[in-house]
Order: sequence, then C-alpha cells, then structure tokens
Amino acid sequence: MGEFILWLLPGAPLQDQAEQAKQNLWDQIGPCEGLLYPPHCTVTGFFTCTASVLQSVCEAVPKILEQLRSQHQALQPKVHGLILNPAFSGVDMASPGMALLAQRLQSAVAEQLSLRPKRCDHMSLVYGHSSEHQALVQKVLRDTIKDFQCEWRLALLQRLQPGNLSDARRHEFLVREEWRL
Repeated sequence: MGEFILWLLPGAPLQDQAEQAKQNLWDQIGPCEGLLYPPHCTVTGFFTCTASVLQSVCEAVPKILEQLRSQHQALQPKVHGLILNPAFSGVDMASPGMALLAQRLQSAVAEQLSLRPKRCDHMSLVYGHSSEHQALVQKVLRDTIKDFQCEWRLALLQRLQPGNLSDARRHEFLVREEWRL
C-alpha cells in the first residue's frame, strides 16, 4: 500500500525558522541528504503495510496517547538548543513520552507489523554535507533558529516520492493522520 513513518512535527515559530534555515542552506551549499527532508523528529523508522494494518496503527495511537496522559507522561518534547556537529546539525531535544509511545505502538501491532522505535532525542536539519561548509551551516542555523518554543504534533506520513541527491529532488510526503499532544 505504501511507505509510512511517524514523526513529531514542530509548530510555529520553530517550524518556520527550521524551514527557512534549510532553504537558505539549500540555496547556498546545494542539496545534501539532510536537506531532502522537512524538519521533523523521527518516532519510528519507515514501514510498509496494508490498509488494514495502517488502520490498526491509526486506532492504536490515540489509545496509547490517552494512556500516557493518564500516567502524567509529558508528551511535548523539551528542546535544549542546537546541535552543531561536523557530521550532523539539528535541534537537541528530549521526548521520553514519544519514545515510550513508539515502544508501546510496536508492542500493540507486533503481530501485524515490525516497527523500529526511535529515541526521539533530536530534530535532524543538516547532514551529509561537505565539511568545508560546516562554518556556513553553523552560522545559518545560529542566525535563523532563535525561538525553540512551539507546539509539536504527532503525524503519520506516507512517502509519495523518495528524494534524490543526484537530481536535487526532495522527499515528498502526505500527512495521513495527525494527533495533538
């Protein structure tokens, strides 16, 4: 049926700043692997499934969110600031509630689907770029991303078209379902 993934998506103003930084870097250094994706924090790895299994996932997520809320688990990520490493730049964050959701979802659909829960500890922005561009990457991110406050939402996305570095094509996604945290 398709290729799907669960992501945490930032709201404004962080989303707008991250998109602007990514576009500025695309214009200045050209495409790199990290710039092919929109701003996000990965909750699960990609998975393929049938429509009925996808329905099971969509039914399980709000139940798990409600369980986590009843256990007073914080669902909104806590953002710590920028990560500016030579091989990877992004936003440092902690989201133990979303990591727990991914683990519980994996258990809930284990008979139907193999999910790969992620740690939910960063938002990827730039990676796979030439080391000669690192100073520019750091400057653009520092100059553009200043307000980390936002409301995050959990989204189930379907990849419509894979990105490709050789022809500078970004990944295309469709949001299939979205949940407020």
